[in-house]
Amino acid sequence: MSGLAPGWVEATLGELGVEAQSGFPSGKHNATGRGVPHLRPMNVDRLGRIDLGEIKYVEDDRDRRLRAGDVLFNNTNSPALIGKTAYFDKAGDFAFSNHMTRLRAPDVVEGKYLAAYLHTLWMHGVFRRLCNHHVNQASVSSKRLLGELVLALPPLNEQRRIVAAIEEHLSRLDAGEAALETGLRRLEVFGEAADSELYRGWDAKPLGSICPVFVDCPHRTPSYGAEGIPALRPRDVVRGRLRLDTAARVDRSEFEIQTVRRVPTEGDVVYSRELSFGWAVVVPPGAELCLSQGMVIFRPDDSMLPEFLASVLNSAVGRGQAKAAATGSAHPHINLRDIREYDIPVPPLSEQRRIVAEVEERLSKIDAMRASIERAQRRSQTLRSAILKRAFRGELVPQDPADEPAEALVAHIRAERDTAAPGLGHRRVRA
Repeated sequence: MSGLAPGWVEATLGELGVEAQSGFPSGKHNATGRGVPHLRPMNVDRLGRIDLGEIKYVEDDRDRRLRAGDVLFNNTNSPALIGKTAYFDKAGDFAFSNHMTRLRAPDVVEGKYLAAYLHTLWMHGVFRRLCNHHVNQASVSSKRLLGELVLALPPLNEQRRIVAAIEEHLSRLDAGEAALETGLRRLEVFGEAADSELYRGWDAKPLGSICPVFVDCPHRTPSYGAEGIPALRPRDVVRGRLRLDTAARVDRSEFEIQTVRRVPTEGDVVYSRELSFGWAVVVPPGAELCLSQGMVIFRPDDSMLPEFLASVLNSAVGRGQAKAAATGSAHPHINLRDIREYDIPVPPLSEQRRIVAEVEERLSKIDAMRASIERAQRRSQTLRSAILKRAFRGELVPQDPADEPAEALVAHIRAERDTAAPGLGHRRVRA
């Protein structure tokens, strides 16, 4: 790191005497509490915190355990997630999997400082360059972690001031982001419920009796490419908004296979029936597209506007029936026969047009509020990154000339190593 603050040094984790120990695999997990908690990659969240929301247990008597003050590093994951790091401060007996590395720092390195530093490197993609790539995942060995990763080390007292400042700043950001998340959830509920009264009081019919066209997608996942024709998946119609820009793409031959039952046509209603299920969009004019897995096409008869049918399905009226019909927890889905039985209100066409216009006006306002919240979330993430960058450049807290320089701390480590193993010489430390 160039431009180190006064009193700082650069050194590898190995030079600083950090100990690394990977955990152990276990194919005999249980969720009933037998044995000890076995922490895995999912137990370190994207904000660098220990997350005990989903815990697996193992019956094991090995001595690979965590203790308060350890740092837990995710050594194996997808390239995007490898390197997530958290400070461990829990009481009790905890084990950890072979996809995690326990880092135990000497007294001259504050564990919270080390954890925050490593997690900041993850946020900036450093471990993508340090990892070894395998099929569908990547890994960072303890050897590379200790021997190649350079830590910018301030004096010990400054490390503690930096940690305190980071915690103060980020706690405020966390509170603000939690409020934004709450706002988004309330907006989702409001978006579904706000239009419920518009659909009350009308005679209802089963969806299957209203739609002479009712076509399921081919039961196959097409081969996707970087370019081609959009192939709609459940994620591409969430909240009733068609996302052609992020849809998967297929070539012409795959398109012909996916449309053997029906080519989606302007005015068709496309509906998701698995995973992000229960959302509907109307195929717009001029759109060429096909369906991927988990999608179905309806086309109502002359008694109903396609836009009205989509608005019902996206309202609390339709969403409630979808949630009631869905089965499966790991891969939720709705059977076609249950979709055919949805109760759909059928007002006169003039009323349908009025309701569609009113719903669209409300949804436009909700979309604007959602966009505002999402902009605030992005600003918060930018601010989080800026705080951490300043912290590890020595700009977040003032330096104190009375602090013992970090170079002296490292000298203590060298002296202890020489006492334990004389004649091995010194490894380099950059001041």
